[in-house]
Amino acid sequence: AFIASSRLVISSRLHALVLAASAGVPFIALCHDPKLSAFAECFSMPTVDIHGANLPKKLASAFDFVAKNYNELSQKETEITLEASKMAEKDKKELFALLNF
Repeated sequence: AFIASSRLVISSRLHALVLAASAGVPFIALCHDPKLSAFAECFSMPTVDIHGANLPKKLASAFDFVAKNYNELSQKETEITLEASKMAEKDKKELFALLNF
């Protein structure tokens, strides 16, 4: 509920980003692991490499990107997660058919 009521999520944890995406809340991925950048890329969300110099500048740039594209990013998240839900439901039905449930 906390993430769903947020306007923006900034996290280095995949599960927080997944919850944000499923709620249609734009996010910034603080990347230290390739899975975070890959997930963010699927949703066209910005990533910030936490290693190296200029972390505040990189974070400000990501924040500006989200602010300028907020509605489009939120809409894209909603569309992608809806499509993923449909695919998951189809997979579940196919699995149950294979298992004779």
